[in-house]
Amino acid sequence: MIMNRESTPAAVVKLQGTIQAVSRMNFYLWMYVAQEGEFEDAMEFVRTMQREPSPFEEMLGINPWEVAAGYTPPPDDF
Repeated sequence: MIMNRESTPAAVVKLQGTIQAVSRMNFYLWMYVAQEGEFEDAMEFVRTMQREPSPFEEMLGINPWEVAAGYTPPPDDF
């Protein structure tokens, strides 16, 4: 869904730009991997690791499968 930038909150516009930038970097990274002849090995690595949380997810307590399912964990009490 594309939103009109004039009526979109700045945080949403920033998030959209961030997602676009990450998607672009991901695309060109994979094109580089393919160009270097490592695409199949890289795909196998991704398939093996895709269910493992990244170090950043662990540090932040984010579970991408819960996020995708719409689950929001209760906030931590500090």
